[in-house]
Amino acid sequence: MHHLLFRPFWKCKNSFCMAIDSVFVQKKLIRSGVRKHLSRANFSSFRKRKKLKSSLMWIDIAGSIFWMALIFFFSSQSGVAQQGFSDMLILIERKGAHFTEFFVLTIILYRVFRHIVLSNMESVRLSIAVATAYAFSDEIHQLFVPFREGKLSDVAVDGLGISVAYLVLMIYAYFYSKSRCISPEKQKK
Repeated sequence: MHHLLFRPFWKCKNSFCMAIDSVFVQKKLIRSGVRKHLSRANFSSFRKRKKLKSSLMWIDIAGSIFWMALIFFFSSQSGVAQQGFSDMLILIERKGAHFTEFFVLTIILYRVFRHIVLSNMESVRLSIAVATAYAFSDEIHQLFVPFREGKLSDVAVDGLGISVAYLVLMIYAYFYSKSRCISPEKQKK
């Protein structure tokens, strides 16, 4: 555990290491002169990055709440048929809206859970679970709206949007983890 204290904070990848390399420990080590490679200027930029990350987290949380409220608002609209459009066009528009709403919700929830310092897979699983639960609650909500009905087929379309978001997140996680790996040639230098 002693060696973790002397790792640069930007190389810490797990939450245990981040807890060890907390701001308090960094300041204490700077004051004692143990951490010569971490100057006050670097530590100041570290605090700025941490503050920026914290504000981005709150923006993502506000975005997820806004998006869930928007889904709730659209679900509260009465299901009166639109005049002048074919039934097939209306069906495509509504199912496309279901797909898009829950695709975006899953991505936003993933960002929120990543800010909580969960791993990629934990964030993906949790965002899928919350988005799926919200899809079911959305259809239950529609049962109480005049001229609307809750359908399992709509939950299936929501699930399709969530599944596509899952694929996008897995592709992102794959390329993100590859870009963070250091090749053996670069390690020798």
